[in-house]
Amino acid sequence: MNENKNSTSQNLWNAANAVLKGKFVGVNSYIRKEERSQSIIQLST
Repeated sequence: MNENKNSTSQNLWNAANAVLKGKFVGVNSYIRKEERSQSIIQLST
């Protein structure tokens, strides 16, 4: 059993931070791809 509650809180924070960063990267990637596809569509018309 872990007696150090601070390390558990830190681990939880680190895990949540990693998940949020991953979501942020995914959303940004999706937005960039959509913007590029719109630019290509506008150039071809």
